[in-house]
Amino acid sequence: MLPNRWPYSSSLSGCSSIVILCFLLCLEILGTSGLTAQVIRPAVGQIDLIAVRVEFLSDTSELTSGTGVFGPYGFDGLDYLARQEDPRIDPLPHDQSYFEAHLEFARNYYLKASDGQLELDYQVLPEVVQLDNPMSFYSPIGEEFTLEKIAVLLEHVWAKVDEFGQFDATGLDPAKTAFVIFHAGVGRDIELTGTSLDITPYDLPSIYLKQDQLASLLNEPTFEGFSMNNGAFHVNNSMIIPRTQSRRGEDIGGNEVVFPLSINGLLCASIGSHLGLPDLFNTSDGSPAIGRFGLMDGAGFFSYNGLIPPEPSAWEKATLGWIEPLNITESAGALKSKGSIGPFTLSPASMDRNANHPQLYRWDISSSEYFMIEYRQRDLNAGGVELTIRQPDGGRVYQQFTNYDTDFIYQYAGFDTLLSAGTLLNVSNFDWSLPGGLDLGPDEKEGTEDDRELNGGLLIWHIDDGVIQRAFNAQAQGIDRGVNEDPYYRGVDLEEADGAQDIGLDAGLLDNSPSFGYAYDFWWEGNNYRVVTENGSINLNPNNEFGPETYPNNSSNVGTPQFFELYDIQATGATAQFSIRYAAPEDNEARLAVNIQDFLPNGLTSDDGYYPSYPLSVGRVIVGAQGVNALGGYVDTPSDTLVVVQAEKILQLLSLNDLKTKQDITTEDWIQLADMEGSVQPVLEDRIITGERRDNDSQLRIRSWNYTPGDDSLVQRWEQTINSELSGIGFGEQLGYLSSTGGAERTILLELLGIQMDMEGQITGSNWLTETALIELKNSEDMLAGWFQGRWNNDEIKVDGWSVDEILALEQSGLLGTAEAVQWIPLAQGESVRLLRISESEVGLFDPNAANVYTLLYSTQSREVAALWPAISKKGQVFRVNNSHNTLEGYYLNGAVLDYFPLPAPDSVRWAGSPLLADLDGDGEQNLLMVGQNPYATMLYGYTLEAKPLQRFPLLIGTGGFNSDVSGSLDVDQGSQIHEHGIVGSFVTAIAPSGELSIWEFPNMGSADWPSRMGPWGWNRAHQTEEELNSPRGGDEQSVLIGSETYNWPNPARDRTMLRFQTSGAGQVQIQIIDLGGQIIYELQVQSKGVSPEEIEIDTSQWPSGAYIALVKVAVAGKTSSKLVKIAVAK
Repeated sequence: MLPNRWPYSSSLSGCSSIVILCFLLCLEILGTSGLTAQVIRPAVGQIDLIAVRVEFLSDTSELTSGTGVFGPYGFDGLDYLARQEDPRIDPLPHDQSYFEAHLEFARNYYLKASDGQLELDYQVLPEVVQLDNPMSFYSPIGEEFTLEKIAVLLEHVWAKVDEFGQFDATGLDPAKTAFVIFHAGVGRDIELTGTSLDITPYDLPSIYLKQDQLASLLNEPTFEGFSMNNGAFHVNNSMIIPRTQSRRGEDIGGNEVVFPLSINGLLCASIGSHLGLPDLFNTSDGSPAIGRFGLMDGAGFFSYNGLIPPEPSAWEKATLGWIEPLNITESAGALKSKGSIGPFTLSPASMDRNANHPQLYRWDISSSEYFMIEYRQRDLNAGGVELTIRQPDGGRVYQQFTNYDTDFIYQYAGFDTLLSAGTLLNVSNFDWSLPGGLDLGPDEKEGTEDDRELNGGLLIWHIDDGVIQRAFNAQAQGIDRGVNEDPYYRGVDLEEADGAQDIGLDAGLLDNSPSFGYAYDFWWEGNNYRVVTENGSINLNPNNEFGPETYPNNSSNVGTPQFFELYDIQATGATAQFSIRYAAPEDNEARLAVNIQDFLPNGLTSDDGYYPSYPLSVGRVIVGAQGVNALGGYVDTPSDTLVVVQAEKILQLLSLNDLKTKQDITTEDWIQLADMEGSVQPVLEDRIITGERRDNDSQLRIRSWNYTPGDDSLVQRWEQTINSELSGIGFGEQLGYLSSTGGAERTILLELLGIQMDMEGQITGSNWLTETALIELKNSEDMLAGWFQGRWNNDEIKVDGWSVDEILALEQSGLLGTAEAVQWIPLAQGESVRLLRISESEVGLFDPNAANVYTLLYSTQSREVAALWPAISKKGQVFRVNNSHNTLEGYYLNGAVLDYFPLPAPDSVRWAGSPLLADLDGDGEQNLLMVGQNPYATMLYGYTLEAKPLQRFPLLIGTGGFNSDVSGSLDVDQGSQIHEHGIVGSFVTAIAPSGELSIWEFPNMGSADWPSRMGPWGWNRAHQTEEELNSPRGGDEQSVLIGSETYNWPNPARDRTMLRFQTSGAGQVQIQIIDLGGQIIYELQVQSKGVSPEEIEIDTSQWPSGAYIALVKVAVAGKTSSKLVKIAVAK
């Protein structure tokens, strides 16, 4: 087995308290905007490095390491180094040649890592610059320090350099030049608390600053750089690197010891920052995130005590443009048809880029999420590693190590004494620094048959560009956010083959523990790592496969299962290979039928004020053999159904027949109507009527279309143009939906404008501002008993299907005479109809035959209600998103809250849009289908009506989440660009803000109570037919008072509690509440409506903490019943 930990260097023998949690304080580069603006890509050609040595006014402060000087020959300033016996890592003198050696190491590192594509040309200015202040003058201090002092340091340094006149800018390009300040002293870059190392809080942090950061820190918006040579050249960046990272401490006996650390890795990482690479450790706490498998993690650049950083990871190389991954992505349908693909062969990542095989593969799971697969090999030629070391006298020595040099490989105590004293210049293979070495096998004896050399294998990287881009955007605004600061939602994440996913967990010692990366994190045949458990150990991935049911699995960052599996992984030879096969979902599991990443190339970009109240949503059209009925009305024999997606500038339609039969759906399979402007939701179902708000929103263009199965385009039938009659007010402020009802004789209404058009496009009148859906009324024998439809304008009400008294009740309610745009949803139960009223600020139920004709369900101070329509089940349950509280709420039609609700959104997720209702798994019960968003992605969530999450959810729709400031706070109302999802047949279609489209098939899909934003498919007019409305449940359904529905919540209460009750019918309810002394403190008598639960709110803010008894007495139709409810109040 591999050793568990690296013991300390021999120089720290006995110092068991030393913890070196390595984290770079401020290496992150704060780019301007976007990935391409952040990173120099491609990072090829030549970059010049200009270095200057800087010392300070000498001091004897114990708050800094040393005296702040180099001395004339580089021996001074750190006396403990001079006293150290036989140091091997970066020994004195620290003169010009010493720093040139470190720059030579960086040059060799980047030359090899880039495969010769990036050359570093360097020079160290000959004179040491001494500043007029001690080091502490420039040191930012405090836990939340800022960097203004560092900017002043740079200003003083380059002013001194310019003053001395030793800087020759001939041939230098500021855009291709990086500047290095090597300063006297030690860097403030490792955690010292809890160690026996000297605590020196006024040391300088190692950091890279570029032009825009310096401009901000110096408060100079027009800052071009530090002027040199009378303004002929400007220094516009600088990295601050200490002369050494080796620190003084004391062992348990009080003896002076030196902990040796090189600056090689730190220098390479700082140059990586200059190239635009972000930190890949967890910047919130400094813990590892990619470990020793890449450059920009402290575990990597401090590997081998900072001597040997590994080559950059696949993502780092690809980001810098040094390698282009080969994309092998297949759609689910194509992979299912093929069964499997491969094998795919890989050459090692550290080989020449012109190797015989690709060095990097890519598999997409969305427009921003993908896997990268590379082959990393520690020992390419099976000969070990060769180190080139510059000795203090300038000579060079070459040393060879193999996996059998275990003291060196695992950095046992004293491993540095195996090295020749000097500065490391070159490494034959930098990936030797990767985790690995000699595995002694079960017998734990070297030289036996079970020994094996662990030299790497496949690395599978999970990349989320949404997370990365958001971090870059935040940094561009001066907000500290790292790519990998969330350990559960990383932008660059390694899928660790051992199944434990433990990089960064419990990170303490910089050692050989899994927290920093482990040899078993590679994927290779024979990887039999066993995770320790309470009862022994277990192999989490015995088949060495990567799929939806493995550990780790290949789900998206939000947890959406994937349909592929990597298998037959072989990665121990000169090349590696793997294959991919289809991973079939379970029988009732959603299957991704379509994913088009650039379905809407410009995304949902509109900030038009019309769409929040009248959002676009997925629709459907029924088609006959001759196409869409010319004048509306259903075709006699439907031959196809079209899934319709109306975007602001394009209409796209997809044949359901194609969706069911084609192996792979692409953009070319959609019928498209492009070049649209300001589109509104079309009138569909038995026709295709589109509307566009054109000419700066002053013109409304209405067109009718036909589609014949087999055609690849729509055919226009007629067109009508309407101009706005209100000067300076566009249709976005006047218009509601275009809507209609079924049948050829039904007109099209331009809601709120009061304009009607017939099915041939002629304006027929301007009577009604609003109409409800036209719905059938059924008698108790389920026979047609009539029709219902309501129409009204400012002067007239007409309601077909209601009596004069019912119409009068509506007219006298005061609900019609409001300036708000209001939608009315008919709810039919048998031959009676109630209306659900949706205004901009509230939703309530109008019942013309009730004692109280209007019942408020919910309200809000904002205008979100009009945008976030509810879903209504056939049982009369109303579900809606409360955007202000970020909850999903459920109500009975009498206003009582449904059991199990409200349902809060998952952590870091905001609910968005309107819910849908459908029997997703065919069990006969309706399920809720919700859109949720985090800052990076948009997902579909599924729940039962008991608020239990459905298995295999959420489903990833695509890239782009809620719009917010980059701080991502969930404490305030966040806006979002939503295209409402829809259910057509057994398929669910949804679109992310990025424009990515996903369609899932639910093979066992049953009925859908609410398949679209506006309910059962129709003509942009919502309605619902109720069944089994609010039937009592449970064993006490014959009781006057339903005991299971009589209780209070929350309990214990603080300032208020809700007393809930349900009666078998309309009746009288008396409530008395007494304290434990028997004193009545609350009394109320109310009329119950019966059938469904009801609630009253009780103010308990003035009640002392303690227990109280509520007596609930009910009388219904001469029968009585009562129940005692115990109420607790806790302040």
